[in-house]
Amino acid sequence: MEPSALQAILHRIDALQARQERLWGKLSLVQMLAHCQRPLMVAIGTHTLDKDLQSRVLSFLFGKMVKKKMLGAEPLAKGSPTAKSFLVVATGSLEEEREKLKQCIETFVAKANGGELGERHPFFGKMTQAEWDRLQWKHLDHHLRQFGV
Repeated sequence: MEPSALQAILHRIDALQARQERLWGKLSLVQMLAHCQRPLMVAIGTHTLDKDLQSRVLSFLFGKMVKKKMLGAEPLAKGSPTAKSFLVVATGSLEEEREKLKQCIETFVAKANGGELGERHPFFGKMTQAEWDRLQWKHLDHHLRQFGV
């Protein structure tokens, strides 16, 4: 992530307040912060997707098409489906989840800068470092917009 984009994302995360209302969707603010950690953890290799998304058949049939849409210029759509392994049931406090998310972002950026991100996404297939970066930025941007920051 470019340093200016990284700082902007971190600033937006810090701007979230406990009484922040979501503009769409079902996640609470704390659930959103926990949810946003999951895709970053997939990228850095500390979280795996559920078996449905790892299906070679589904990946072969839909992975490239979905990847192209996810990496495109358009923002992610409101109400986009969520993989089961990214659903969040129990979470910590706002500050705990905020700090965990920022730590995941820092780890992601360090691994990306070192060329250490995996070459394959479990669903999208082969990914360049730039594609991993764009995918993470778009996902974070989507959920930060969901809460008006």
